[in-house]
Amino acid sequence: MDLEICYIWIDSLCIIQDDKDDWGAEAPRMAEIYSNAHVNLAASASRSDSGGLLRPFDRCLVSPLIFRIVDETGADQNFKVERDENFGTYVNDAPLNSRAWVFQERALSRRILHFANDQIYWQCPSKVDAQFDIRTDIMDKIIGNPWQAMQQWNTTPATNRELEGDILDDERLGLAHGQPYEHPLLSKWDDIVQAYSKCDLTFTSDKLIAVAGLAKQIQRLTNWPDTDYFAGLWRHGFERRLLWGRLGPSKYPPNFAVPSWSWAHINSEIIWPPMIWTDKRNSTGRILVELLSASTTPENTALGSVKGGAIQLRGLLCQMNLRRSPWEDWHPAGKVRLRNKWFDLKDLEADFDLATSMWGVLGRKIFFLPILDKLFISPDDAKFPGRRTRSLYGLMLEPTSRKDGQYRRVGTLIIEEDAYDLVQLGLSSSSLDKKYIIEADTNNNYVFEII
Repeated sequence: MDLEICYIWIDSLCIIQDDKDDWGAEAPRMAEIYSNAHVNLAASASRSDSGGLLRPFDRCLVSPLIFRIVDETGADQNFKVERDENFGTYVNDAPLNSRAWVFQERALSRRILHFANDQIYWQCPSKVDAQFDIRTDIMDKIIGNPWQAMQQWNTTPATNRELEGDILDDERLGLAHGQPYEHPLLSKWDDIVQAYSKCDLTFTSDKLIAVAGLAKQIQRLTNWPDTDYFAGLWRHGFERRLLWGRLGPSKYPPNFAVPSWSWAHINSEIIWPPMIWTDKRNSTGRILVELLSASTTPENTALGSVKGGAIQLRGLLCQMNLRRSPWEDWHPAGKVRLRNKWFDLKDLEADFDLATSMWGVLGRKIFFLPILDKLFISPDDAKFPGRRTRSLYGLMLEPTSRKDGQYRRVGTLIIEEDAYDLVQLGLSSSSLDKKYIIEADTNNNYVFEII
């Protein structure tokens, strides 16, 4: 059968290997190639470029078993037994799909033939099929994952509003800058980053360029300019997303070319903070910082790799004193300085970005930047109806000593038990030495820079 496809593109052949100049020219075009190709052939079961496409499939091990049972009355009924493992095991969890570059290629492809260990699978936005058999409930497992949504974006001729309505749930809308609305595609970007961060990279410097094609899809649907994208974060909802955290240890050394405030700085699975309104009836919140400016230095393309960057914020900045907790070895205790007084903190949840142990930063000068003040009112607590609980989410920062008012992010901090008292007291910075700030206003809010 002639498919009338004249050309095949193989990245390892069409990009000159170990040639920085050719890589710099071709890498930004890879997303365009995959999104416009007629079909993508994926060697899903292969662990390297020498693994090949085809496997010796055994149809008897794949196809369902159909058998007939006759009861004591002579009545009979046919039964069908299917494997519990299928697309998820042999495609989603396949060796190829653990690679970060493949995440974007798969998301942008219009059609994919997955050459898996058990059989060949077909995937496109409208259906998933298989060479021998596929479970009838397989689409339920695929709908909602980042690839399915991105494929809809790439092929469905619909308006932005229709696309947003198709792939997103209104309950996930948040609140930013005191406004009642946050663009719904931002939550989809959160999902993409979280799934992408689980994948492996041979070169950590590819962290941003390998997801640049998906950033372009967001840009195409929103009409946001290049100047609204900073090292993996969008200007819209920027402040809350500074609270990204890591899940598990870092796989590789950090990418120091990426600013410390970006999730792409570290090489771990990324988790996001809660929306300001996770339940619109019982939860409220406010952002406590203001983004004044942001900039990055692109390496090859506007949405790709960067060579440094900085953000300037205005907000509360509090000196901290972290120490070992006398009652919990794995949690720190500490104090925070507000209104020129030290306040003991009884319940801290600290997550350090790079230190192999949380005690790696003890004894160093650390500052707390509150970003999100979240209040939850419990309607179902029988003992304390209407009970209010409050949390302060923020960053731990360390001065760089390069210039006044410049910091690096070292981790995130959540204050739970003491948050309500601190807010009731009135969040107000203590006076800081001029070397720790760029400028201050009359309300003791400081302007400072994070790199």
